[in-house]
Amino acid sequence: MKDKLLKLVVLLFSITLACKSYGIQPNAWPKKYVDVMWSYGGLKQVGWIDFHSHLGIGLRGGRTFYVSKTMRDFMRLGVDFIFSDMSYTQYKVRFLEEPKEWDKTLHDFNFGIQAGLCLTMIPTDHFAVTPYLRYAPVFHYYNSGDLNETVLVPLGLNVGVRTVYRFIGLGIEYHWSKCKLAPLFTEYYAHEASDLSSKMWNMRVYLSLNF
Repeated sequence: MKDKLLKLVVLLFSITLACKSYGIQPNAWPKKYVDVMWSYGGLKQVGWIDFHSHLGIGLRGGRTFYVSKTMRDFMRLGVDFIFSDMSYTQYKVRFLEEPKEWDKTLHDFNFGIQAGLCLTMIPTDHFAVTPYLRYAPVFHYYNSGDLNETVLVPLGLNVGVRTVYRFIGLGIEYHWSKCKLAPLFTEYYAHEASDLSSKMWNMRVYLSLNF
Protein backbone atom coordinates (compact mmCIF):
# COMPACT_ATOMS: atom_id res chain seq x y z
CA MET A 1 0.00 0.00 0.00
CA LYS A 2 2.89 2.35 0.87
CA ASP A 3 4.53 1.62 -2.49
CA LYS A 4 1.31 2.49 -4.36
CA LEU A 5 0.92 5.73 -2.41
CA LEU A 6 4.53 6.68 -3.11
CA LYS A 7 4.06 6.00 -6.84
CA LEU A 8 0.93 8.18 -6.86
CA VAL A 9 2.80 11.06 -5.17
CA VAL A 10 5.67 10.74 -7.66
CA LEU A 11 3.17 10.70 -10.56
CA LEU A 12 1.40 13.86 -9.35
CA PHE A 13 4.74 15.62 -8.80
CA SER A 14 5.92 14.65 -12.30
CA ILE A 15 2.70 15.92 -13.88
CA THR A 16 3.04 19.19 -11.98
CA LEU A 17 6.60 19.71 -13.23
CA ALA A 18 5.60 18.84 -16.80
CA CYS A 19 2.69 21.28 -16.76
CA LYS A 20 4.92 24.07 -15.48
CA SER A 21 7.60 23.25 -18.07
CA TYR A 22 5.12 23.43 -20.96
CA GLY A 23 3.36 26.52 -19.69
CA ILE A 24 0.09 24.89 -18.65
CA GLN A 25 -1.64 27.13 -16.12
CA PRO A 26 -4.50 26.24 -13.78
CA ASN A 27 -7.91 27.43 -14.91
CA ALA A 28 -10.26 28.79 -12.24
CA TRP A 29 -13.16 27.12 -14.07
CA PRO A 30 -11.98 23.69 -15.36
CA LYS A 31 -12.78 23.27 -19.05
CA LYS A 32 -10.79 20.63 -20.92
CA TYR A 33 -9.82 17.44 -19.14
CA VAL A 34 -8.28 14.00 -19.60
CA ASP A 35 -9.25 11.23 -17.15
CA VAL A 36 -7.37 8.02 -16.34
CA MET A 37 -9.82 5.54 -14.82
CA TRP A 38 -9.86 2.39 -12.72
CA SER A 39 -13.13 0.53 -12.38
CA TYR A 40 -14.99 -2.39 -10.84
CA GLY A 41 -18.18 -3.56 -12.48
CA GLY A 42 -20.45 -6.32 -13.58
CA LEU A 43 -22.45 -7.87 -16.41
CA LYS A 44 -25.78 -9.51 -15.64
CA GLN A 45 -27.98 -11.37 -18.12
CA VAL A 46 -31.37 -11.95 -16.54
CA GLY A 47 -31.93 -15.64 -15.82
CA TRP A 48 -28.54 -16.59 -17.16
CA ILE A 49 -25.21 -15.22 -15.87
CA ASP A 50 -23.92 -12.65 -13.40
CA PHE A 51 -20.23 -11.72 -13.80
CA HIS A 52 -18.08 -9.37 -11.74
CA SER A 53 -14.95 -7.81 -13.21
CA HIS A 54 -11.38 -8.81 -12.41
CA LEU A 55 -9.75 -5.74 -13.97
CA GLY A 56 -11.00 -2.44 -15.36
CA ILE A 57 -9.11 0.52 -16.85
CA GLY A 58 -10.03 3.42 -19.12
CA LEU A 59 -9.02 6.70 -20.73
CA ARG A 60 -11.21 9.56 -21.90
CA GLY A 61 -11.18 13.21 -22.87
CA GLY A 62 -13.84 15.87 -22.62
CA ARG A 63 -14.78 19.50 -22.23
CA THR A 64 -17.20 21.61 -20.23
CA PHE A 65 -19.03 24.58 -21.78
CA TYR A 66 -20.36 26.96 -19.12
CA VAL A 67 -23.76 28.47 -19.87
CA SER A 68 -24.52 30.55 -16.77
CA LYS A 69 -23.07 31.99 -13.59
CA THR A 70 -24.42 33.12 -10.24
CA MET A 71 -23.85 36.10 -7.95
CA ARG A 72 -20.15 36.55 -7.10
CA ASP A 73 -19.40 33.87 -9.70
CA PHE A 74 -19.39 31.11 -7.08
CA MET A 75 -21.34 28.60 -9.15
CA ARG A 76 -21.76 27.86 -12.85
CA LEU A 77 -24.05 25.54 -14.76
CA GLY A 78 -22.33 23.76 -17.63
CA VAL A 79 -22.85 21.32 -20.48
CA ASP A 80 -20.40 18.42 -20.29
CA PHE A 81 -19.20 16.54 -23.40
CA ILE A 82 -17.04 13.40 -23.45
CA PHE A 83 -15.72 13.11 -27.00
CA SER A 84 -13.92 9.80 -26.48
CA ASP A 85 -14.42 7.27 -23.68
CA MET A 86 -12.35 4.10 -24.18
CA SER A 87 -12.19 1.36 -21.57
CA TYR A 88 -11.34 -2.30 -21.06
CA THR A 89 -12.91 -4.70 -18.58
CA GLN A 90 -11.77 -8.24 -17.87
CA TYR A 91 -13.93 -10.97 -16.32
CA LYS A 92 -12.68 -14.27 -14.92
CA VAL A 93 -15.30 -16.95 -15.58
CA ARG A 94 -15.48 -20.48 -14.17
CA PHE A 95 -17.86 -23.16 -15.43
CA LEU A 96 -18.45 -26.35 -13.47
CA GLU A 97 -19.76 -29.46 -15.19
CA GLU A 98 -18.76 -32.62 -13.38
CA PRO A 99 -16.19 -34.04 -13.69
CA LYS A 100 -14.71 -31.11 -15.68
CA GLU A 101 -14.07 -27.45 -14.99
CA TRP A 102 -13.52 -24.63 -17.48
CA ASP A 103 -11.80 -21.36 -16.66
CA LYS A 104 -12.35 -18.59 -19.18
CA THR A 105 -11.39 -14.94 -19.52
CA LEU A 106 -13.98 -12.62 -21.02
CA HIS A 107 -12.62 -9.40 -22.53
CA ASP A 108 -14.90 -6.37 -22.86
CA PHE A 109 -13.61 -3.57 -25.10
CA ASN A 110 -15.91 -0.58 -25.27
CA PHE A 111 -16.10 2.90 -26.74
CA GLY A 112 -18.60 5.58 -25.90
CA ILE A 113 -19.48 9.26 -25.91
CA GLN A 114 -21.30 11.20 -23.21
CA ALA A 115 -23.25 14.43 -22.85
CA GLY A 116 -25.04 16.00 -19.92
CA LEU A 117 -25.27 18.73 -17.30
CA CYS A 118 -22.84 19.66 -14.55
CA LEU A 119 -22.78 22.23 -11.76
CA THR A 120 -19.33 23.57 -10.87
CA MET A 121 -18.79 25.27 -7.51
CA ILE A 122 -15.62 27.01 -6.33
CA PRO A 123 -15.77 27.31 -2.51
CA THR A 124 -12.16 28.54 -2.29
CA ASP A 125 -9.34 29.67 -4.58
CA HIS A 126 -8.20 27.09 -7.15
CA PHE A 127 -10.51 24.36 -5.76
CA ALA A 128 -13.58 23.25 -7.73
CA VAL A 129 -16.27 20.65 -7.04
CA THR A 130 -18.40 19.41 -9.93
CA PRO A 131 -21.32 16.96 -9.66
CA TYR A 132 -22.63 15.79 -13.04
CA LEU A 133 -25.19 13.63 -14.81
CA ARG A 134 -24.61 12.45 -18.39
CA TYR A 135 -26.37 10.42 -21.05
CA ALA A 136 -23.84 7.73 -22.01
CA PRO A 137 -24.42 5.39 -25.00
CA VAL A 138 -21.63 2.84 -25.49
CA PHE A 139 -20.48 0.19 -27.97
CA HIS A 140 -19.28 -3.14 -26.48
CA TYR A 141 -17.16 -5.84 -28.06
CA TYR A 142 -16.99 -9.09 -26.07
CA ASN A 143 -14.29 -11.66 -26.83
CA SER A 144 -13.27 -15.00 -25.31
CA GLY A 145 -11.66 -17.52 -27.65
CA ASP A 146 -14.29 -18.33 -30.28
CA LEU A 147 -16.82 -16.03 -28.62
CA ASN A 148 -17.25 -12.71 -30.41
CA GLU A 149 -20.25 -10.52 -29.63
CA THR A 150 -20.89 -6.84 -30.38
CA VAL A 151 -23.69 -4.65 -29.10
CA LEU A 152 -24.58 -0.97 -29.23
CA VAL A 153 -26.14 0.12 -25.93
CA PRO A 154 -28.24 3.27 -26.46
CA LEU A 155 -29.56 3.40 -22.88
CA GLY A 156 -26.82 4.45 -20.46
CA LEU A 157 -26.41 6.92 -17.60
CA ASN A 158 -23.33 8.24 -15.84
CA VAL A 159 -23.52 10.09 -12.51
CA GLY A 160 -20.57 11.29 -10.45
CA VAL A 161 -18.60 14.07 -8.83
CA ARG A 162 -15.16 15.48 -9.60
CA THR A 163 -12.92 17.64 -7.40
CA VAL A 164 -10.10 19.70 -8.94
CA TYR A 165 -7.29 21.60 -7.26
CA ARG A 166 -5.55 23.85 -9.78
CA PHE A 167 -5.16 21.34 -12.66
CA ILE A 168 -5.14 18.00 -10.79
CA GLY A 169 -8.42 16.31 -9.98
CA LEU A 170 -9.90 13.17 -8.45
CA GLY A 171 -13.35 11.81 -9.19
CA ILE A 172 -15.76 8.97 -8.59
CA GLU A 173 -18.77 7.94 -10.67
CA TYR A 174 -21.30 5.20 -11.37
CA HIS A 175 -22.11 4.05 -14.90
CA TRP A 176 -25.23 2.01 -15.68
CA SER A 177 -26.57 0.71 -18.99
CA LYS A 178 -29.13 -1.77 -20.25
CA CYS A 179 -29.69 -3.60 -23.55
CA LYS A 180 -30.63 -6.88 -25.27
CA LEU A 181 -27.66 -9.22 -25.73
CA ALA A 182 -27.31 -12.80 -26.95
CA PRO A 183 -26.58 -15.27 -24.10
CA LEU A 184 -22.82 -15.71 -23.62
CA PHE A 185 -20.96 -19.04 -23.30
CA THR A 186 -23.86 -21.18 -24.52
CA GLU A 187 -21.33 -23.85 -25.56
CA TYR A 188 -21.04 -24.81 -21.87
CA TYR A 189 -24.68 -24.72 -20.88
CA ALA A 190 -27.63 -25.05 -23.22
CA HIS A 191 -29.78 -21.97 -23.52
CA GLU A 192 -32.32 -20.56 -25.94
CA ALA A 193 -30.73 -18.39 -28.64
CA SER A 194 -33.01 -15.40 -28.09
CA ASP A 195 -31.49 -12.18 -26.79
CA LEU A 196 -31.62 -11.58 -23.05
CA SER A 197 -32.20 -8.42 -21.04
CA SER A 198 -28.67 -7.49 -19.96
CA LYS A 199 -27.37 -4.91 -17.50
CA MET A 200 -23.85 -3.48 -17.32
CA TRP A 201 -22.56 -1.37 -14.44
CA ASN A 202 -19.25 0.15 -13.38
CA MET A 203 -18.04 2.03 -10.32
CA ARG A 204 -15.12 4.19 -11.45
CA VAL A 205 -12.47 6.25 -9.69
CA TYR A 206 -10.20 8.41 -11.77
CA LEU A 207 -7.31 10.87 -11.89
CA SER A 208 -8.14 13.97 -13.92
CA LEU A 209 -5.73 16.37 -15.64
CA ASN A 210 -7.47 19.71 -16.36
CA PHE A 211 -6.46 22.54 -18.72
